[in-house]
Amino acid sequence: MPILSVPFTYEATVRYKRKRSTSKECFRAEIPVSIAEVADHDAPVAIRTKDKWARPVEQTYRWRDGKLWTKELVREKPVSLKTFIDSLGGTGHDLNPTSRHSDRQIERELDIQEIHETDREEIERKVRLAASEMMFIDGLQWSVVDEPFLAADIERDYPSIRLIEGSERRPPHQSFRLDELGFIKEIYGDRIGRAKHLQEPEQIEILIPEAVRRRFEPDLLLAAARETVRTMADRIPLLDVPYFSAFADLRDSTHALEHKLRTDQSADLSELSEKLRDALLQITADQQRHDLGGAWFQDDKLRALSRVERYLGEIELGALEMKL
Repeated sequence: MPILSVPFTYEATVRYKRKRSTSKECFRAEIPVSIAEVADHDAPVAIRTKDKWARPVEQTYRWRDGKLWTKELVREKPVSLKTFIDSLGGTGHDLNPTSRHSDRQIERELDIQEIHETDREEIERKVRLAASEMMFIDGLQWSVVDEPFLAADIERDYPSIRLIEGSERRPPHQSFRLDELGFIKEIYGDRIGRAKHLQEPEQIEILIPEAVRRRFEPDLLLAAARETVRTMADRIPLLDVPYFSAFADLRDSTHALEHKLRTDQSADLSELSEKLRDALLQITADQQRHDLGGAWFQDDKLRALSRVERYLGEIELGALEMKL
C-alpha cells in the first residue's frame, strides 16, 4: 500500500501584520495519504456489460469493500501508478478537490499575524475520502463508481432499454436494476410486442449477485408515494370510503416517513411500502368499477403496482432497492 505525499490547495482568511483588514487567500499544503494496492484476485470481477448505444466495448466492474470499481482511463488508456504519481505535481489531479494552484505555504508566510478561518481540515478530509475510493490492481488505477442501471424508454415506435453508467439519472419509473431486464420485458410486453424493433444491451453478466444492491433509496419511495397521493386526491369526490381510507393512510405514512428521515436515515421503510401497495391495489379496484383516468393513469399505475408486489418480499427482509 503506497503512501504518497499529496499536495492540495485550501483557503484561509488571514490578517497581515501591516494591514488592519483581513483577506481570503489560497495556500498549498501536503499530507501523507495511503492508497490500496491489491492483487487481481483480491478484487474479483462482479459485472460485465456491453451496450453499443452507451459504450461499444465491454465494461468490467470489480467488487471490493462492498463497492463497485472500474478501471480509470485517460484518453482511453489505463493509468499506471507511476503516471498517477507524476500527475500529483499538477493542480487538477484527482486528489486536489479545489483544482486551484498556489505555491504559498501558510507556515512560511512570516507577514501573517493571525489566521481567522480556514477550510484546511475539510479539504484534508476530502483528500483522504478521494484516496479511499481509489486502488491499484496489478499496477493500474481503479476507482469507485455508482452502480450502473437500465433505463427503459418504451413510449416510441422504436423502444429501447439502455445501459446507464455513472451518476446520470432517469425518472424513477424508467430506472431498473441490471437484473431486471426480463422484468422490463414482462411489464412492457404489449408495447414491445407491437414495436418494430427493441434496442437492448448486448451483454449483462452478473458474477457477484451482491454487487447488484438491494439497498433501498428512500427518495424514490417517497417520490412514488407523493405522486400517488396527488393522483388519488384529484378523485376523492368521486369515490367511496375504502378509497379515501387508502388515500389517508398513504398520505399520513408519507408525512411520517419524511419527518423520520430528517433525523434517522435508517428509518424503517416497510410501513410506507405497504401503504403504497394498498393504495395502488385500491386504485386498480376502482379503475375496474369506475370510468376514471386515461391511459397514463391506468398503465403506469398498474406497472407501479407490479413493482411494489415484486419487491414486497425484499421490503420485509430489509434488503430493498425499489425504483418505481
